[in-house]
Amino acid sequence: MRCKKCGEENAEMKRCCSSCGAFLEGYTFNNVTAEFGYRGGDGAWYRNKQEYINFQNMSILDEAIKVIGEEELINRAIEEMAELTVAISHWRRNKCDITEVREEIADVMIASRQLEVIFGEFQTENIRENKINKFKKEIIKRKGNI
Repeated sequence: MRCKKCGEENAEMKRCCSSCGAFLEGYTFNNVTAEFGYRGGDGAWYRNKQEYINFQNMSILDEAIKVIGEEELINRAIEEMAELTVAISHWRRNKCDITEVREEIADVMIASRQLEVIFGEFQTENIRENKINKFKKEIIKRKGNI
């Protein structure tokens, strides 16, 4: 496994670089549990790389709330949603490229994730599941599969 910090090649099962001591990041076997998974740059064990990325992203969102503050992030979320509305409106009238809409969608997704953390992540998750089930029922009804 190659060290991302110094570039030194290390044995597969190593946790830290033998040259610089940095945590080795990548897919490998856990030498304690013998499970295959992803060791993150923080030295922790994850089922896969996406789980590690999600954990890192959540850490950034938590830090943003502490440093920037809830009020400002709520205001930013409102602005991002308005910008998405404008981008979609422009796209529908051929005034902008789909890339601009995608940019705004990404901004809204980040902002909505911050809002979830601010307003209660687990409560929001349950509500989202209920709403998806309502969508499912509506789709079945519209398809005539009652």
